[in-house]
Amino acid sequence: MKICWDNLEGLKLTVHGNLRKNNVTYYEKICDYCGEIFLAKSKVIKYCNYKCSAKGPEHRNPITEVINIKRHKARICREYNYYNDPQKCVICDGILTYEQALIRNCKCCSHKCSQFLKFKDPKYVDNFHNKARKWFAKRVNYDWNKWNDYSKGTRLLTYKNYRRFKEVINPDNLLIGKGKGYYNIDHKLSVLDGYSKNIKPEIIAHPCNLQILTEIDNLRKSYKSSISIDKLLHLIDKF
Repeated sequence: MKICWDNLEGLKLTVHGNLRKNNVTYYEKICDYCGEIFLAKSKVIKYCNYKCSAKGPEHRNPITEVINIKRHKARICREYNYYNDPQKCVICDGILTYEQALIRNCKCCSHKCSQFLKFKDPKYVDNFHNKARKWFAKRVNYDWNKWNDYSKGTRLLTYKNYRRFKEVINPDNLLIGKGKGYYNIDHKLSVLDGYSKNIKPEIIAHPCNLQILTEIDNLRKSYKSSISIDKLLHLIDKF
């Protein structure tokens, strides 16, 4: 125990110079860790309390040592299994790292592949489209028949312009379609903005307003626009 005024009450000096209280002998010692003077009931004690003893160099806990040995063996077994048979990405067949495969339990090698895996699930796609429709309904007070006619007309014009100006829109000749490895035709100024601002379908379906995106990027973009009307008109004048 540490020395204080309350502890010193009732202590008596013995013949050998030690302190005695209630038939218990106390020895004056110095803590090996913090260096404070304290009273101990035996000469073997080196530390003033449990905290100093735990921080001391001689402190050893056999239970934690056994647990650490078991963990080390389990980690070696995992590494052996990983390097003999490494896990591959579900989408692109890329090799997963040790952390991705065994610690995080990932199925994909990157964020893009995980997003592509999400959009393969029909439930996730339905929820995504429902949210997009709700957002669409809040943003525009539309008549369904007019919107349907407008969107169909713009898409027919886009496909016609894509066939005519394919070298300008898609110079790398990327595959257009749905699924893995395919790309989509996207409108820089979206069809929704064209309908809400009463822009002609010919302007929305113009080659200057068309770009090629991956399926995931196109789904993320949804009904948003990446260009303003003024910029689009300026590009059409130059074209």
